[in-house]
Amino acid sequence: MMAIEALGCAAILAWLAVANSFRSLGGVPIDVKPGQVFAAMLDQTFLYSSGYI
Repeated sequence: MMAIEALGCAAILAWLAVANSFRSLGGVPIDVKPGQVFAAMLDQTFLYSSGYI
């Protein structure tokens, strides 16, 4: 079972490397205060929650 799990993990890592999934993590940070982000998240809670379902 551990060998099957190791093969699965290797396949996932290979897919991440081939699909360039990590490219989106290299974004440019924005200059926003934490309070503004918190207020925006509270304001958009119900819009975001529909995407969770």
